[in-house]
Amino acid sequence: MEKTPDASLITNRTNIAYLSNFTGSSGFMLLAKNKSYLFTDSRYIERAASSIKKGIQIINTTKVWKNPKELKKNWQKILKKHNVKILGIEEGNLTITQFKKFKKISPKKIKFINISGKIEEKREIKSAKEIKFIEKSQRINEKVFIKIERLIKQFTSQKNSKKQPLTERNIAWKIKELGNKFGTDDVSFDPIVAFGKHTAIPHHNSDNTPLKKGDIILIDMGMEYKGYCSDMTRMIFTKPPTEKQKEIYDLVLKAQKAGIKKIRAGITGKQAD
Repeated sequence: MEKTPDASLITNRTNIAYLSNFTGSSGFMLLAKNKSYLFTDSRYIERAASSIKKGIQIINTTKVWKNPKELKKNWQKILKKHNVKILGIEEGNLTITQFKKFKKISPKKIKFINISGKIEEKREIKSAKEIKFIEKSQRINEKVFIKIERLIKQFTSQKNSKKQPLTERNIAWKIKELGNKFGTDDVSFDPIVAFGKHTAIPHHNSDNTPLKKGDIILIDMGMEYKGYCSDMTRMIFTKPPTEKQKEIYDLVLKAQKAGIKKIRAGITGKQAD
């Protein structure tokens, strides 16, 4: 039988943001059964106070973190207050060095158990607000792509032999620039832009390869909005596609439509695939 922790130590930054709204680069949380704590240093105290969810107690670690005895005393005081004998940790996120540190300041009788994936399971079910953020992220993504597609068409229609080359890296940077212009917080990942033979390389690293008329273009891009990401891949032809290319496109489109038609609440991604 799986044991239930008396409290959980949350160190995964995405999980911390989900649970508290705190997005600083330094901090961790302790989730007891009737109380939640956010530990961070003085750089983020004001930011945390103005952004985290109600009911979460903020603890400034700046002074105690420099004093091992004081740190141990304060940490154990909180654990004792909530009668914590079993502490859940995110093994998939916690480094060995970090674990050793928490083990050293915790009571010797404390038992640590792995809770990796537990918060992620809760995150799988999106609220109406979260869905709106994801939709907004994708709307921005589509808006950026339309601009990029126009830029490419404009470039390929120019007949001036002395025109400046348009490289994969140029387009990747333009995607970031337009995303910022249209209100995104960041890109979901570095855009993947591939010309010609580079389109056959999974997750190609965009470089200074110039675009030539006739090249197939692959663009894999996503935008982040309020912590939620979009991701889409599109192909652009700079000359009419061949019959074989049309055949492959129609086959992929048919598979996509069949998958969308069968998707319903309760099935897994594997079943949809």
